[in-house]
Amino acid sequence: MAHSREEILDIIDLLEELGYSKEGLDDLKQLGSIQLAYLPGTTLKEVPLINTKGNPEPFENIINKQPTIIFLWSIYSPRHREDHQLIQNLRKKYPEINFVGINLDVGEVPSWRIAVEKYGYNKDQEYQLGPTNVDKRFFKYYLNKLLFLDPSGKVIIGDAFINSPEFESRILEFLNRN
Repeated sequence: MAHSREEILDIIDLLEELGYSKEGLDDLKQLGSIQLAYLPGTTLKEVPLINTKGNPEPFENIINKQPTIIFLWSIYSPRHREDHQLIQNLRKKYPEINFVGINLDVGEVPSWRIAVEKYGYNKDQEYQLGPTNVDKRFFKYYLNKLLFLDPSGKVIIGDAFINSPEFESRILEFLNRN
């Protein structure tokens, strides 16, 4: 988990120099491309999303010009219902924050939409990651991770976890920055 784009590129360059296997290097490049999205200062405008109607949704449409916290989830994670309940409580406690769920089960639109309906998740605040060049098996490493975005969609905090003891203090830190 690098802290800058340069660190990610340096690690990949070093592994290439050391003759790391092509397959392993390709996997690390995909993980590095995901990690780039969590770096402070990154914007997510190019991230493809799908809304609950199954249509592409521009990322800037979900920001609503307010501070946003994105939480990532999968229908295959046994914690997704607990995490959604926690987020629902936080929506009530912090109405000034736009809490948005992004499902990482790329390509499984029907299953995701059924889960949103079945568990009563807010359809206006749920999206699925759209088609990507990154193998979806790598996204499991980013479940429970959060992105705190400013009103323009720029990442402010990218190293928070939904189940960490200091999660709520991170929210307060985030609010005090805006």
